[in-house]
Amino acid sequence: MALYGKAMLINWSNVADEHRSQYYQWHDREHMEGRLRLPGFKRGRRFWAEEADRDVLNIYEVDDLDILTGPDYSKKASSPSPAYKSAGKIITDAIRALANVHFTSGSASGARILTVRFELGEGSHAQALVDSLIPRLGDVEGVVSVHLCVADHDASSVLTADRVGRPTDVPAWSLLVEATIPEALARCRAQYLSKEQLESYGCVGPFAFGTYLLQMSMTKQDLGLA
Repeated sequence: MALYGKAMLINWSNVADEHRSQYYQWHDREHMEGRLRLPGFKRGRRFWAEEADRDVLNIYEVDDLDILTGPDYSKKASSPSPAYKSAGKIITDAIRALANVHFTSGSASGARILTVRFELGEGSHAQALVDSLIPRLGDVEGVVSVHLCVADHDASSVLTADRVGRPTDVPAWSLLVEATIPEALARCRAQYLSKEQLESYGCVGPFAFGTYLLQMSMTKQDLGLA
């Protein structure tokens, strides 16, 4: 499978141009490695926006949601380093989901990713997306994997010390489409992800689309921990 676990921490946010050097230094050298050293964290990836409402997308794949609500992660999040406290002041407009992977298909990771944030209408079921939409997306040339994630709203809303003063929205559902070529994501949007088509599956807007390019990927194996 293309994913390393059954749950994800997905974070969209903004970092102003003048602060990006500081952000990269902290995130490249400290933050991602620190998370990957925690039990149950399998892979971290950072993507930068090509066309999106947020500059940066971070995805951490974990064994299951208990990893993100358990004592090791809670302890780490409750004692941010000085560099983290400083970086927290330059990260804005956060949207964050501690999410279960409801469904995933594909066997590879792509350098490009399309994300769609949305709600499901009352009485609607994600199975329609699994049965009808995801197979169509997966058949698009260049698409290598598709993931449907549902946030645990309570877990996502916990305010740990590292997030104090950083208002954060929680998206209910997230659709992630990974691809090798940019044309694949454009085709997905044009052919299968219009507002009308999403609504036909019971999805409710506003729909937030973003396309991103991979900047960095790290696993436990990279750190010699596997």
